[in-house]
Amino acid sequence: MRKKTSLYKTIDFHPIGEAIKAARNKRNFTRDQAAEIIGISAGYLNAIERRGKKPGFDVFVSTMAFFDLSFDDFIYPDSSAKKKATLLRQIVEILGDLSDKELLLVRSFLDTYKTSDVRRVE
Repeated sequence: MRKKTSLYKTIDFHPIGEAIKAARNKRNFTRDQAAEIIGISAGYLNAIERRGKKPGFDVFVSTMAFFDLSFDDFIYPDSSAKKKATLLRQIVEILGDLSDKELLLVRSFLDTYKTSDVRRVE
C-alpha cells in the first residue's frame, strides 16, 4: 500500500517565505522584532524568508496569522478555487461575531435556501 504524503510536505515554501518577508517589510518590522513576537530566532525566520525553509507547522500557522497571510493563496493555484476559499474564510469571520440567536437565524435561512427553487435559477 502506498504511503500518503501530507499536503504540507509537498509545498514549495520559497514563495511563502517571500510573502512573509514582504508582509514583514510592509509592516515595518525588523527580522529580529518579528522573530521575537513569533517566538523563533531571527536566523530561523531568515531561513524561512530567504531559503524557503519549511518551518514546523505550529511556527508556520503562527507566522501566517501574525502577518495576516492566507495559505489559500499558495495551495489553490486555480483562481476560482482561491476566490471561493477566500469568500468562505470571510464568511466564517463574519459568523464568528454573531450571537447564538443570529447564527440560528442564518442557519435557518441557509436550510430554506438550499431546498428552494431560487437556488436553481442561474
